[in-house]
Amino acid sequence: MDLVYLDESGDVIYTKEKGTRNFVLSAFIVPEESWNAVFEIIKSFRQYLKKEYGIPMYKELHARDFLNGRGRPSKTKTLTKFERVEITRVFLRGLAKKLPEHGVYIINVCVPNKEGENNYDVGVDRIFNRIERTLKARGRKGILIFDQGKEHLVTRISRKMRIFNPIPSRFGVWLDDGQMTKNITTENIVGDPFFRDSAEDYFIQTIDFVAFLLLKNFEPPTEHVKKYNIMDLFPILEPILYKPASKYHPLGIVTK
Repeated sequence: MDLVYLDESGDVIYTKEKGTRNFVLSAFIVPEESWNAVFEIIKSFRQYLKKEYGIPMYKELHARDFLNGRGRPSKTKTLTKFERVEITRVFLRGLAKKLPEHGVYIINVCVPNKEGENNYDVGVDRIFNRIERTLKARGRKGILIFDQGKEHLVTRISRKMRIFNPIPSRFGVWLDDGQMTKNITTENIVGDPFFRDSAEDYFIQTIDFVAFLLLKNFEPPTEHVKKYNIMDLFPILEPILYKPASKYHPLGIVTK
């Protein structure tokens, strides 16, 4: 059994006046037999942050606020934006170095926003299908765990895909029946998704950082992003990015 932690970043509705041009979702897949070891790795980093920077272990770290210099995560000092970026860089390097041996991997989806359209369903559908396909290929089952906030929407999509999930053939038609689509339900995703308060879950906070940094690689870079080299952070995770998820992107990011 795998535990699949998911989070999103970006706006689902874009206009010329406001909104991100892309909507992304990331999934942090942890085999049940490795959960304790992975938790200890993340907890050890939080202990390091407490010792070196005065950031309490119970403090929720939210990527958007943390990397934009908002709030006071430390009780003992004011963290500059450069320090916050460097903290994130050290964290990602630790994950990339230590997690491969524990079978952890990350699946990512990016959906370009079309003006005035809501892409939430599209994004969730795509990442669910990639998770399902990957679980099946690896002979695993998975339980999905989301941040709180969109329980009704996510559960509705999940239940629908267990019954009706038409998948188009990449060859135009399926060779076995000649149909353009086939109903391939999500049989390897077990039950309804669970929802956790991100303030109480290091895994949700981790995938929040991944999703936020993924988004920054697809958005037009602002001066803030350029100045602090935020776009350089996501590729650090290459050793645990699941590249077979997409043959169209060198890091396996699903973009179509």
